[in-house]
Amino acid sequence: MNGRSITTRLRLLITSACVIAIVVSSAALVGYQFYRYKRDISTSLMLRGQILALNASAAVAFQNNADAQELLNVFQLDPAVASACIFDSAGNRFADYHQSSHPTETIAAPTSYAPHFEFSNDRITVWSPIQQQGKFLGTFAFSSNLDELNQRIRESIVIAGIVALLTAALAFWLSHLLQGQVSAPLLKLAAAARRVTEKRDFHVSADVSGGAEIGVLGHAFNQMLSALNERDQLIRRHAQDLETKVAERTSQLEQSNKDLQVFGYTVSHDLRTPLRSILGFSEALEEADGSHLTAEGEGHLKRIRRNAEKMNALIDGLLTFARLGNQSVAKVSVDMAALTREVLEDLRFQLKDRTVVVNAADLPPALGDPSLLRQVWANLIGNAFKFTGHRPDATVGIGASVSPDGHPTYFVKDNGVGFDMAHAARLFNVFERLHSTTEFEGTGIGLAAVHRILQRHGGKIWAEAHPGQGATFYFEV
Repeated sequence: MNGRSITTRLRLLITSACVIAIVVSSAALVGYQFYRYKRDISTSLMLRGQILALNASAAVAFQNNADAQELLNVFQLDPAVASACIFDSAGNRFADYHQSSHPTETIAAPTSYAPHFEFSNDRITVWSPIQQQGKFLGTFAFSSNLDELNQRIRESIVIAGIVALLTAALAFWLSHLLQGQVSAPLLKLAAAARRVTEKRDFHVSADVSGGAEIGVLGHAFNQMLSALNERDQLIRRHAQDLETKVAERTSQLEQSNKDLQVFGYTVSHDLRTPLRSILGFSEALEEADGSHLTAEGEGHLKRIRRNAEKMNALIDGLLTFARLGNQSVAKVSVDMAALTREVLEDLRFQLKDRTVVVNAADLPPALGDPSLLRQVWANLIGNAFKFTGHRPDATVGIGASVSPDGHPTYFVKDNGVGFDMAHAARLFNVFERLHSTTEFEGTGIGLAAVHRILQRHGGKIWAEAHPGQGATFYFEV
């Protein structure tokens, strides 16, 4: 009944319930009638058999076959009886009767001296003992059809069918009159709900009168609409406030970005100038007076130059990290295998005095900005080379795994110093270092830049490591 109106469904439900009830009760009545008719017929025929057996006692006692046959011929007046038979005390046939339409039908010999009957093949067969002064002389038996029983059952079924049809018609008419009392208020509710969903009009109210459950439903619906109207107005006010706050924050962010750009230019020019001066004067001092400096003085001069170079590298890292927030991401298909080969060639050129075994698998392509993704590989592979610096058997693995939905996850694995996973959350913060600068050089900006680049691509990065057992960095673009 899906898709039908509530009035049609109510009408069908009421009519169906009434028809089912009438059919079940009629079936029970017909079943009872069948049982009762069957019982009455068997009782009547058993009584008839006992009377005929009493009449046949003299003929059997005096072995008068003619009288016995004459008694059986009485069944010619009853077309329901197809055959009859009188048996002697030994179970032999003493006299037989056959209706002309059933000349070959026979009755089986009795199996008991007691009166009994049997239903088979739309017939009932009755056996009645023939006795005289308590002495058993034989058995009187006859077979009758069940046409009367079947006729009564057919009449009962027809009557039950007529009653069911009349009841269904009456139930349908009554359901048509009564369903309006139930469906009319519900239809009003449905119309109000449709107006709310289609026009977003929460000011409407359902005009539902009446008591009991429908009245309660209508009252609850109106209360719900009132609550929704209040919430809608509250949401609209919050949305307006949110738009205002977003506009203010956007303006503040734009101003902050401008300030950061100004800061970047300031750092680039104002801080680099004194650094270049420090480096220039230290070189001039070394060239002019290097031979006159003591060993301690030469050490001081080298430390000055080394720290100035570190400061310059730190400024470069900060500027690069700041630019990542404004740099646009032009996504194209990137050959990740080619990028890793370029990065490996640069690193091998820089580290000619080291031997690092690199196991690089074929990498699936990615969708992203080639220059930014090159920085990702350069930082991750560079870190793998750096943190395996104390191992004579340094090994770096580069590969990827592809998920069932076709999304690749890339990784860089090394057998270097590793780190404690308890500090993994600090890896991707600016200036965070898990190893001192005396052990491994660096600015503490590389992994933060990698994290920012992958965020700009909608990807992520994470790591797994153990102290002294190396580290593996995974990332998705």
